[in-house]
Amino acid sequence: MKKIVCIGDSITYGFPYGNDASWTRMLAEATGFLVINRGINGNTTGEMLDRFSRDVLSFSPDYVIIMGGANDIVWRESIDRIVWNLEEMAKLAQGHGIKVIFGLPTPINYPEAETRLKRVRDWMIKHAAENDLETI
Repeated sequence: MKKIVCIGDSITYGFPYGNDASWTRMLAEATGFLVINRGINGNTTGEMLDRFSRDVLSFSPDYVIIMGGANDIVWRESIDRIVWNLEEMAKLAQGHGIKVIFGLPTPINYPEAETRLKRVRDWMIKHAAENDLETI
């Protein structure tokens, strides 16, 4: 059976309804794969990177879906730091033979933040295309 770890923030966790109503639960039901939800409300990409070994590598998954960046934008983290964190997670996964999928962050209903978040999404799409990764 294929194993997928999903690491991210509240959108991955399933906010506001919880894990039972999360997209990760729907993914497991639709595919029959073992899907491990490692979303934490409020997490930034830096926090995701800090826990990557424990919450992703320790499960030895076939795939990891990395979905984050919105909280970084809200906290005014630099775009350079966000993409560095995302790239480091991807490198760690690939170094362990794990296929990487970037989950594009969902929109933010605040124009300035959405403009900055679009830069992160654009980087994810470009980086994925250049490095044979997938995006959803």
